Amino acid sequence: MKLVRFLMKCANETVTIELKNGTILHGTITSVSPQMNTSLRTVKMTPKGRDPISLDTINIRGSTIRYYILPDIGLVWWNKLDQAWLRGKLGEKSGGDLRNLG
Repeated sequence: MKLVRFLMKCANETVTIELKNGTILHGTITSVSPQMNTSLRTVKMTPKGRDPISLDTINIRGSTIRYYILPDIGLVWWNKLDQAWLRGKLGEKSGGDLRNLG
């Protein structure tokens, strides 16, 4: 599964995003486009070397994102994976057993 497809399924999850200019954004994902453009709500934006700013919403251009920091919530993220994609990667021999991926 491509990262963008995974992120598109993460609506309503709280994440931290660092931009290429050093700005850090912490908020809840509203939507992610195929170009990785991301909309957040209830945002705390901390520009590099400045005080934090609270915003209701913000749209971020995908090409300006350095990385996402996703919450560590275990199986909830696993359940968001596309099971058909995993079966295709495992092949027919495994019979769809998803327990032996790691």
